[in-house]
Amino acid sequence: MSKYTLEGKDGNAYAIIGYTAESLKRVGLADIVDAYIGDAESQDYNHLLYVSQRMIRRCNQKHEEESS
Repeated sequence: MSKYTLEGKDGNAYAIIGYTAESLKRVGLADIVDAYIGDAESQDYNHLLYVSQRMIRRCNQKHEEESS
Protein backbone atom coordinates (compact mmCIF):
# COMPACT_ATOMS: atom_id res chain seq x y z
CA MET A 1 0.00 0.00 0.00
CA SER A 2 1.21 3.50 -0.83
CA LYS A 3 2.27 5.75 2.00
CA TYR A 4 1.23 8.96 0.24
CA THR A 5 -2.16 9.38 -1.42
CA LEU A 6 -4.59 12.11 -2.41
CA GLU A 7 -7.49 9.74 -1.91
CA GLY A 8 -9.66 10.86 0.98
CA LYS A 9 -7.90 14.23 1.27
CA ASP A 10 -9.60 17.61 1.17
CA GLY A 11 -10.36 18.42 -2.48
CA ASN A 12 -9.57 22.12 -2.10
CA ALA A 13 -6.82 23.09 -4.55
CA TYR A 14 -4.69 24.74 -1.86
CA ALA A 15 -5.05 21.73 0.44
CA ILE A 16 -3.91 19.42 -2.38
CA ILE A 17 -0.93 21.62 -3.17
CA GLY A 18 -0.02 21.86 0.52
CA TYR A 19 -0.23 18.10 1.09
CA THR A 20 1.75 17.31 -2.04
CA ALA A 21 4.42 19.91 -1.29
CA GLU A 22 4.81 18.61 2.26
CA SER A 23 5.04 15.02 0.98
CA LEU A 24 7.78 16.01 -1.47
CA LYS A 25 9.74 17.62 1.36
CA ARG A 26 9.36 14.57 3.60
CA VAL A 27 10.95 12.26 1.01
CA GLY A 28 13.82 14.63 0.28
CA LEU A 29 12.51 16.26 -2.88
CA ALA A 30 12.25 19.81 -1.49
CA ASP A 31 14.26 21.09 -4.45
CA ILE A 32 11.33 20.49 -6.84
CA VAL A 33 8.53 21.96 -4.69
CA ASP A 34 8.59 25.39 -6.34
CA ALA A 35 8.51 23.88 -9.83
CA TYR A 36 5.65 21.58 -8.79
CA ILE A 37 3.61 24.48 -7.38
CA GLY A 38 4.22 26.59 -10.49
CA ASP A 39 3.11 23.76 -12.75
CA ALA A 40 0.10 22.85 -10.58
CA GLU A 41 -1.15 26.45 -10.56
CA SER A 42 -0.49 27.06 -14.25
CA GLN A 43 -3.76 25.65 -15.58
CA ASP A 44 -7.13 24.36 -14.43
CA TYR A 45 -8.13 22.10 -11.53
CA ASN A 46 -7.85 18.93 -13.61
CA HIS A 47 -4.26 19.80 -14.46
CA LEU A 48 -3.57 20.46 -10.78
CA LEU A 49 -4.89 16.98 -9.94
CA TYR A 50 -2.84 15.37 -12.71
CA VAL A 51 0.40 17.07 -11.68
CA SER A 52 -0.22 16.41 -7.98
CA GLN A 53 -0.95 12.73 -8.54
CA ARG A 54 2.23 12.43 -10.59
CA MET A 55 4.22 13.98 -7.73
CA ILE A 56 2.54 11.71 -5.16
CA ARG A 57 3.59 8.69 -7.25
CA ARG A 58 7.12 10.06 -7.23
CA CYS A 59 6.97 10.41 -3.43
CA ASN A 60 5.87 6.79 -3.11
CA GLN A 61 8.65 5.61 -5.41
CA LYS A 62 11.24 7.51 -3.40
CA HIS A 63 9.79 6.19 -0.14
CA GLU A 64 9.91 2.60 -1.46
CA GLU A 65 13.52 3.04 -2.62
CA GLU A 66 14.54 4.27 0.82
CA SER A 67 12.68 1.44 2.56
CA SER A 68 14.45 -1.25 0.54
